[in-house]
Amino acid sequence: MLTFRLNPRVATKSAGGKRVAVDPAVISSAAATKLSEKILAKGGAGLFAVHENLVDLVWGAERPPRPKNPVRVHDIQFAGQPFTEKLDNLRKELDKKNSAGLVVSMLDEIAWLFNLRGTE
Repeated sequence: MLTFRLNPRVATKSAGGKRVAVDPAVISSAAATKLSEKILAKGGAGLFAVHENLVDLVWGAERPPRPKNPVRVHDIQFAGQPFTEKLDNLRKELDKKNSAGLVVSMLDEIAWLFNLRGTE
């Protein structure tokens, strides 16, 4: 499941019977329930699942192929510190907050944490 952050205006903009659609693969059941309640309270028609990826539909046959170049480790002069230090710092912060762990699922966050970059 991806991290999903809702724009708080989504429910407000649904007033007047508008429908709000979401990709069910990127929203939890609890978040969907909460959003649906807000939409209905603001006068929206409700929350609906879109099972086709709308981005794929827009691209159609024009979508470029996925890159096939290798991922590389970002040079330390640009990354600032080795990924091992970043992980150590993260573990210290988790200990301070008495947290068991952290889910990192956004690609830019993963790339930053492990000093990974793509190539063109």
